[in-house]
Amino acid sequence: MKAKTILVVDDDADIREAMKVVLKREGYEVVTATNGQEALDVLRQIARPNLILLDLMMPVMDGWEFTLAMHMDPNLTGIPLLLVTAYAERAVGVETGDDGMITKPIDFERLILLVKKRCA
Repeated sequence: MKAKTILVVDDDADIREAMKVVLKREGYEVVTATNGQEALDVLRQIARPNLILLDLMMPVMDGWEFTLAMHMDPNLTGIPLLLVTAYAERAVGVETGDDGMITKPIDFERLILLVKKRCA
């Protein structure tokens, strides 16, 4: 069975690398991007990922702008998102469900549980 692919989008190299290490240890294939624009470029080059872990506050193109661009592209709509943010109150109203967000600092046990649920 082919490993499920997760795109991790975060401008913080340490957080990006930590998520990558934890997810790979769980058997996931991980692709990374440093901002929303880079993530869009990556998505147009790789097979559709099973999940996107998305930081909201990033330079160049933030998570909000990325989400809007993703929903405007018919090839990218419907990919599940899990928001990763230090600003939980700013994410209120995002249509990802009660378990659609994890706050920083990251609880990696919870992250794995949410990823498994989203990729089921």
